[in-house]
Amino acid sequence: MAILLLACSTKQDLSKHYTNYEPLKKFKGDTAAFITSILANKNHYIGKPLNTLLLDLSIPVKRFTTAGSHKDITISTDITIKFYNSTEIDRKFAKKQDPFSLIVVWEKPLDAKKTDSIALKSLYRWTPEVEAYFNRQIVGDIVKSGYNGLK
Repeated sequence: MAILLLACSTKQDLSKHYTNYEPLKKFKGDTAAFITSILANKNHYIGKPLNTLLLDLSIPVKRFTTAGSHKDITISTDITIKFYNSTEIDRKFAKKQDPFSLIVVWEKPLDAKKTDSIALKSLYRWTPEVEAYFNRQIVGDIVKSGYNGLK
């Protein structure tokens, strides 16, 4: 019976929101305010798999990039999650709008050969294979990417 209940639960049920969580729809299209609320509660996601954050974000990931360490090229320290495709990002920059990317720093660095291989194979698109690998990685920190000169 417990297996049946687990199988019937939705993705959203699995995220176990923090106490004052409000879904994106409550922000009435204000993505910036929604992301700010997520970042204000980032401690809820630290030490948990990336999937916990992505379920709460409820914004589809379109693209990603990974970053290696300047001191050790064999490790990948973080991932930048992008919610717009390249064309949409270019349009936002042209309008001096922030495309709202998030940088997730891993609790423990990942193998750069593996992350590079996944990134190149997917052409940096968020595919089921990319999602399957990164969703289980543990979050160490979350920051909003900064784009200088937008305003």
